This record gives sequence, C-alpha cells and structure tokens, in this order.
Amino acid sequence: MMKILGMTGGEHSCGLSVTYDGKPILALEEERHSRTKAYNDLYNNIYRYPWESGQNVWFIKDWDWLDLDYITSPETPEVFERIWAGIGLGPFPREKYIKVNHHEAHCTLAYYCSGFKEDTLVVSIDASGELFNARFYLGEDGNLTPISGNENNRKSLGHYYAMLTEFLGFKRLKDEGKVVGMASHGSFNQEIYDIFSKIIQIQGLNTDYDTHIVPGGGIYQTFYSLWFQKFGSRYTK
Repeated sequence: MMKILGMTGGEHSCGLSVTYDGKPILALEEERHSRTKAYNDLYNNIYRYPWESGQNVWFIKDWDWLDLDYITSPETPEVFERIWAGIGLGPFPREKYIKVNHHEAHCTLAYYCSGFKEDTLVVSIDASGELFNARFYLGEDGNLTPISGNENNRKSLGHYYAMLTEFLGFKRLKDEGKVVGMASHGSFNQEIYDIFSKIIQIQGLNTDYDTHIVPGGGIYQTFYSLWFQKFGSRYTK
C-alpha cells in the first residue's frame, strides 16, 4: 500500500492530507482546529505550524509517522524541515521528501477532478509560487503540460486582489472571499473603473512588468498614487 502525506505551512494557510494508494484518507485544515482563520498572521509576524492537524492524524488506525512512502509539499526541503520539527515529529526523513510545484499542484487538482476528456486549458492565478504568479497548462490524455505563465517580475493579479481587499478595510490573504461575496452588490462607477484599468495592463497571457519585486509590488504604489491624485480622500472617509 502506497502511503503519501502532503503537508504545508509557513504561508497563509496550513494543514495536511493523507492518501493510501491514491485514495484520500483524511484532509485537515489547521484553522478548523485552532479556530484562527488564515494560519500565518501577516500583521503580527506569527509563524504557525499545522501542529493540531499533525496530532489528529494519530486517529488513523495503525498510523505510524515513519511508515510513509512519500512526503510532499510545495516548500523547499529546508523550509519543510522547520514545519516537520514544529510539529515535534523528530528527525526529518529527507530521503522520502518530494517537492511539488505550487501552480502544478493547483492545476493537478482542478484537472484530474474535473472529469474532462477534451483538451483542456488549466489555469492557476495566485499571488506567487516559485518563479510564476500565474501558470497555464494544457491538459490532454490525462497529462498536464506547461504552455505559458506570468513570471514574478510581472505584476501579479493575486497581489492586485490582495491590494484591493486591504484597501477596502479587510485583511489581505484572509478576507478576499468577503470581497468576492460583496462584489455583486455594488454599482458601476466609471471614474473608479478607469483607475483600476490603469493598474495592470494585460497583453496576451502576461501582465506588464512590476517596478518593485516585493510582496504587493508596484501594484500598491501605482494604485495609491493614481487614486489619491484623482480622488484625494473622497472615497476613503
């Protein structure tokens, strides 16, 4: 029986999953146990580990942390070893560790669970992940092939949405879902639309280049500069 553990931490969420011969046995999200939404508190610089998720794995019958065929995560082995140690699991069995690509993991889940038989464009758009903030794959005959991507030196649509979330008074990488829910209740404003249309230019599958390769990047700077030039504090009171 092939036993695989997938686990993540160190970013905006953490948890783990276990599969036996490709069949899911359980999946645990740390915030469900800790009751703290979004595992990494970006505002207080708190690094949380999937500790409670790790303890709950013991409820699997005959579970043994050492009896694993593979351990996977999008993190580098060095970062993942910190996560492993944070749960208190002892020496890290690096020989069993396989790093998976961030965007490929997203697209793999979407493609293989879709049931699509036709050739399929599979898209992952995120804040960032390895070398890309968006990645595009072709799914055909049960295989995924990378065909294009938006590199991290270009503006990130994920950072754009995080910026918008924060501007509206919510917390980035935490409350974006609230913005999604409220979006349909708004009304169109041409002046505001014109501001947003200048923040990111999209040509084909790529955005324009970022001027600051840091979290949030030039999107924040461009948006606030254009906004306050146009409106001052009119829409922020």
